[in-house]
Amino acid sequence: MSSRKSQQPNRPPSSLMQNLLRRRTLNLQRQVAIEVEKAGERMESSKMHDRLVFETASVRAEQSLEVAIPGYLILSSKQPVSEFSRMSEECAADLGRAIRLACRVVEEVIKPERIYVARFGEECAEIHFHILPRTRWLLEEYRRVTGASAGPASGAQLFGWARDAFRGKTAPQIPGITVSEAVRQMRSFSEQFRGSARSRRLGLEAGPGGRPVHEE
Repeated sequence: MSSRKSQQPNRPPSSLMQNLLRRRTLNLQRQVAIEVEKAGERMESSKMHDRLVFETASVRAEQSLEVAIPGYLILSSKQPVSEFSRMSEECAADLGRAIRLACRVVEEVIKPERIYVARFGEECAEIHFHILPRTRWLLEEYRRVTGASAGPASGAQLFGWARDAFRGKTAPQIPGITVSEAVRQMRSFSEQFRGSARSRRLGLEAGPGGRPVHEE
């Protein structure tokens, strides 16, 4: 008779092996989740940097992520308060300077006819401001779409219409400068402006013959 090797039936893994495999699977899932979270944080950080126009000790000025209007800035306070009465004097003073600087860079790059500065606190209670450049084109587009009269425009209505009309990825393209180019130019101008302002405070502006002029 020919000898046959006895075939052992497949045995299920022991409970110890099952636990080991389960732990390895859970560890792998945790590692994947951590890497996905880190990638999301890096992407979000990159988006924030791409939108950042300038930053002070208390305020961040960023191009709006939701509304595709070049120069539409959101000024956010780093101090998490919802009322001005709870804001420190230093932060309030810094916020005022930041609003002034934001309007200055928007004037320089976008060259609007008006700049709307607004604060509502309905969707986000923490103190932040909207800086909306109202260009001639935006006003004419508002009148064309809504049928508004040719008289003085209602700033509040135009502001609300613009936020809705140019929100999201399907927003119509605004002629002229793109959002990314506007951010680049505003960032560059704000750096130059703040640098020259700092030089003036330190009395380092060049006078005749290139010598520093010191403030008295």
